[in-house]
Amino acid sequence: MSGVVIGLIRLRWCLSLVVLACFSGPLLAEDKTLKFAWFSSLYPEHSFWQQNWAFSKAAADDLGVELTPYYLNSDQIQCQSALKAVQKDGSYKGIIFINMKSQNQSLIELIDQGQAPAVSHTIPLDYAKTGAPGAEGSQWVAEILVDEEKSGYDLAKKLIDEAIANQLFDQDGKVQVFAIIGSKTDSVGLIREKGFLRAVGEYDNVVLHQIFYARHWSSEESYKFTVTALKRYPETTVVLSGNDDIALGVIDAARQQGRQPGRDILTGGIDGTVELMKKVRQGEAVCTVGGLFLHGAWSLVVLYDYLNGVSLDDQGGSIVRVDNTVIDRSNVGNYLQAFEQANWEKIDFTVFSKYQTPDDKGYEFAMPRIVDQLIVEQRIEAD
Repeated sequence: MSGVVIGLIRLRWCLSLVVLACFSGPLLAEDKTLKFAWFSSLYPEHSFWQQNWAFSKAAADDLGVELTPYYLNSDQIQCQSALKAVQKDGSYKGIIFINMKSQNQSLIELIDQGQAPAVSHTIPLDYAKTGAPGAEGSQWVAEILVDEEKSGYDLAKKLIDEAIANQLFDQDGKVQVFAIIGSKTDSVGLIREKGFLRAVGEYDNVVLHQIFYARHWSSEESYKFTVTALKRYPETTVVLSGNDDIALGVIDAARQQGRQPGRDILTGGIDGTVELMKKVRQGEAVCTVGGLFLHGAWSLVVLYDYLNGVSLDDQGGSIVRVDNTVIDRSNVGNYLQAFEQANWEKIDFTVFSKYQTPDDKGYEFAMPRIVDQLIVEQRIEAD
């Protein structure tokens, strides 16, 4: 074989390596060789986490990511064990996690022991204990953050204002209230509680009797608390619910106690689940403050971009702030039209990725954008 031929063969081989090196990022994504671990603090049947998983899986399918769920059942030891197992496995290229039971520093220390970058969401970490995400040398690269105190405040204001507008007062002209929040060990519940208290403090004619804590954020727990509370405080007309599942239990218990949810007793939730949206449409709930169930999908998009070389500093930084949306009778029709059929595969999550759309700067994660996409798809199919 001549030297010229050998040289050409070597040149061709080197060019092939260069091409593979240049395109290894996107090819990994397209061939589904990017594998992420996705963590839930509760169990698969919980309505919020069902919806969170569904949207996360739809985003993963769009971006060519293999996604594996881990359900932790409010068990801190199970959380630590699952994270260690994922890191030991070695095949996971990214982790989507939550700050379950406010583990904060111990959780970040464990994540930093592995090789997979991680994005957190839903339950915020305490930066005073952990520092901010994106620090040099840390595998915790970003957090999807919503103003949970504002979510609690917006919900409480909405319910109290509606109670006053409908003159749901006791014999002394007061609005009587009790609240049911999630676990005391989950920072998100305590932050929402601050929002509740800030709203209540703005009224002279509102009495907050008691705050109950539901360890599993479940409708079963809130049902029991509501039965107890309505016997203890029979003139209550507003119940502040820490999430949508809690609100569903409040509605069922109030009805069982002979009350008329949406008329003589008001509640609403925080999550934006389809189940509570239906109650809003039926008039049994006032509102749901929604969008949090999308944060698993938003985390996946950010992690996908990071692993494909997108600089988060160029997109606004490692703390990605997202606004929640108040869904009430005025707009619930549009949201249910979009979400009730559960056609998540119709959503194009690539438009939110900065790797896929490099000309757009800054993440614009917003629930109304998802609604608009789904309604447009429905109209196209109808035509």
